[in-house]
Amino acid sequence: MGTNQIEEVFRVATRKDLAETGGGHNQKGVDFQRAWAIERMFDLEKSGASDFLFLFESIQDVAELDSPTAPSSIRIYQVKKKDRKEWRWAELTHLVEPGKKRRASRTPPPDIKDSPIGKLYSAALAFKELKCSGRFISNSGCDLPLNGGGNAATSLPCDLSKLEAEHLNALTLGLETLHKAGTLPANPALIHVEKIPMHPDQPTRQLIGTVVLFLNERSPRHAGQAQALVEALLAKVGPLGAKTDSCPNFDELKKERGYSKAEFSAALSNLEDVPDLLALMEDWLDKLESEGGLGFMEKLAVR
Repeated sequence: MGTNQIEEVFRVATRKDLAETGGGHNQKGVDFQRAWAIERMFDLEKSGASDFLFLFESIQDVAELDSPTAPSSIRIYQVKKKDRKEWRWAELTHLVEPGKKRRASRTPPPDIKDSPIGKLYSAALAFKELKCSGRFISNSGCDLPLNGGGNAATSLPCDLSKLEAEHLNALTLGLETLHKAGTLPANPALIHVEKIPMHPDQPTRQLIGTVVLFLNERSPRHAGQAQALVEALLAKVGPLGAKTDSCPNFDELKKERGYSKAEFSAALSNLEDVPDLLALMEDWLDKLESEGGLGFMEKLAVR
């Protein structure tokens, strides 16, 4: 079970026209991606996801499968930090903005297939066995007008079928050029855009806050170890995808570029085995107080 799906994931991951490599981002960009991916793992854990596998720098920036052994769906992510301004139509699609003319130039115009949205869409089209969608994630919003007068930069996450009519028509025509002749019509709903509240230069700050909230609910005695847990996860996930050598099979791909729910759960379990110093101190203080050896004001002073 899942053999065809596994073969498809490996086949797409080894396509040179679709696969990303670790050299495509500076270190800050990689740190931003990894911090977001770990935050996504905590979201999946909180939602009760039964399993998952993350692949880094294999199929675009990050790929999320619902199982490492028998996947039925995959999400493909481009995770991009931006220091200034919002993402514009031309940056995202390499298409001319509706109502504007392309500037005269001696160089060939950029092609949608090389744009962030085009790359995501091409990768999504490559999957036939698995249910697939693409997501563009950034700390900056996407300045795209929506049907009804809104804008994707200030809205909740949305798919691109929600664009206003002229932009939707232009995008659909552009995406159709990525389809093989005789295949299904273009489907902008396959691609979502989302703005996340993560600082481009300090991505771990948001992540630590997420982990503190998670541990307060799951394991309050260890909430003080949130930063240590984040550092341990980043040390594990950070190097994944750094090697650019091709992998001979899916198992090797998982080893070199993958992180599974089993590994994530093991990290959380390891945390339970490590005593929290603040929690131990509270136990000692409570015991001393109950035995009459420590008064309330002395207890406060020790704290």
